[in-house]
Amino acid sequence: MAEQPHVWTDRRRNETYKRISSGVFLLCVGGVLLLNTLEVLDWGVWFELVRLWPLLLISLGIRLVFANTPVHFLSVLGPGLVAFGFFATAGAHQDRADPWDGGFDADGTVAMSCPAGSRAMPVRLDLRFASGSMRLTGTAPREEAMSGLKGSVRYTGEAPRFQCDDDGALRLGDRRAGGTIHVILPFRGGRAQWDATLAASAPVELRAGVAAASAEIDLRQFRLKDVGLEARAADVLLRLPAPAGRVRLRADGAVSRLRILLPENACYEIERDRRATLIDADDAGGGRCEDLYDIWVDLPLSAVSVKTEP
Repeated sequence: MAEQPHVWTDRRRNETYKRISSGVFLLCVGGVLLLNTLEVLDWGVWFELVRLWPLLLISLGIRLVFANTPVHFLSVLGPGLVAFGFFATAGAHQDRADPWDGGFDADGTVAMSCPAGSRAMPVRLDLRFASGSMRLTGTAPREEAMSGLKGSVRYTGEAPRFQCDDDGALRLGDRRAGGTIHVILPFRGGRAQWDATLAASAPVELRAGVAAASAEIDLRQFRLKDVGLEARAADVLLRLPAPAGRVRLRADGAVSRLRILLPENACYEIERDRRATLIDADDAGGGRCEDLYDIWVDLPLSAVSVKTEP
C-alpha cells in the first residue's frame, strides 16, 4: 500500500513556519531592546514600531496562502518582511536628527492661565504624553501678584485642548481629576513635539506618564512636594531642584531609561523592587539629611541613573 505522508508533512510544515515566525519576532524585539539598553536607539522608537502591527497580519496571511502548497518555502517571506520592517524603521529612527537641534518649528502655540482656587493646596501637575518628544520647563513667576498656573505649549501636530477647573486647576487634555494639569497625546497622527513652559505660584506635585517617547522635564524652578513617574518604553530626563524637606519620588513602568539629575550636594535615598533594573547612582546620597529625595524604583528591564551636577 502506498504511503500517505502528506498529512504529517503539512502539519510539520505549519509547526515549523510557526516556530520560524515566533523566533524572528522575538529576535526583532530583543534586538531593538538591546539597542535601547546600549543607548544606540532611544525608547521613542517603539511608537513607530507599534504602528507596524499590520505586518504581523500580512505575515500570517502569507503563511496561510503558501504553507500547504508546492511553493511552501515562500512562507518565510512573512517573517522576512516583519524583520525588514523592524530594522528599517529602527535605522530610519536612528538617522533622524534631534528634534530640538536648530530650533523648534512649531505649528502653533497654546497659552494657558488659571487663577488659584480658594483652597491653599499644592499644584498637582499631571502629564500624559506619548509618541513624540516633549520638553517641559518650569519657570519662576514673572509677576509678583501671579497666583495659580500660567504658561504656554508650543506644538507640532494636533493642537492641545485645555480648560480651567473651578478650584483653579489647569487641564490640558480630557481626563477627569481634580486639581491637576493634564497633557495627553494619544497614539495617532504620527510623532509630535511639545515645548511647554509653566510657572506655578505654589508647591508642585508631579504625576507624569510617558510612553514610547522621549521627555526632558526640568523642574528646577519649582518647589516640589512629591514626584510620581510612569515610564513605558520611554527615555526620560528629570532635572530636580534642591529638596525642601523629604520629597518622595516614585518611578514605575518598564523597558525605559530614566536619568535623574540633582543639584550638587543634594541628598537622596534610593531603593528598588527586586527586578531586572540597572541602577547607576553616585555617592551623593550618603549621610543623614533632613532634606532629601526618597527614591523608589520599580522599572523592570530598564536603566536608571541618579547623578548630581553643579
